[in-house]
Amino acid sequence: MAIEFEPEIDENTRDASAGVITDASAQRGIVAASRQIEAGEDRGVSVAALGSTKVAAEQQRKKAEKAAEDTRFIMLLDQARGYSVWLGKEIGKIDDQFEAKYGDAWRETLANKFLDPDEIPERREGESMKDYRERVEDAIEDKLIDPATGKLRPEYRGNEDAELFEKRVELKREKQSADRRIEQAERVANDPNATEAERQAAYEGLEEISNNERQQVEKGMQAKGLDTSPVDEITDEQRSEIAQARPADAEAAAFGLG
Repeated sequence: MAIEFEPEIDENTRDASAGVITDASAQRGIVAASRQIEAGEDRGVSVAALGSTKVAAEQQRKKAEKAAEDTRFIMLLDQARGYSVWLGKEIGKIDDQFEAKYGDAWRETLANKFLDPDEIPERREGESMKDYRERVEDAIEDKLIDPATGKLRPEYRGNEDAELFEKRVELKREKQSADRRIEQAERVANDPNATEAERQAAYEGLEEISNNERQQVEKGMQAKGLDTSPVDEITDEQRSEIAQARPADAEAAAFGLG
């Protein structure tokens, strides 16, 4: 799949969602040209002219396909940005829960609760509180989360704080992964020298974010006891909060379409 980032669509010849030629005369021209060229028929028109018509129609079709891919890419990038914002808000909600329970130093409190004294990081000279607390978070994560499964270790299952921290870790990892793919896509979108392999990798990365977002929707539905079988229909409704969080000029910023 070629991704050339040319966000323009000829409405007379293309269906933006399907990427096909809809101009009836162009379709008839391709068929007629193919038949006459294959049969070697002239009928007053040179084979070269017929071949030129077919080439022109094929070029038009390819241009329409590129426009569809560009439109899809922009949509996925916008969606991915909104998803990242939403993940950040969900992480913030968990932080608010811990802070309401333990105060601003909730990380230090959890460290004292779950870590042995010699496992608690010491603040380094000149280290900012933000950086120190990130190291404390990492130490708590190492203690609670099994690296082989990415899940809470069995001995902490049933502990309210540990299970909430596990959820925070999952959201944080998801956001970090999404942000890396968004950065990759933005870099490719703004690099005219990007290779086809780089473009394809960026596209697939955005597709993965879209799939992960759908899984988050399904989790939320399952937690509320909702049926997840019609997830395609419900997804649009469930994602309204994510859509509201998206930057209004997200796609324009990446493609210079402002």
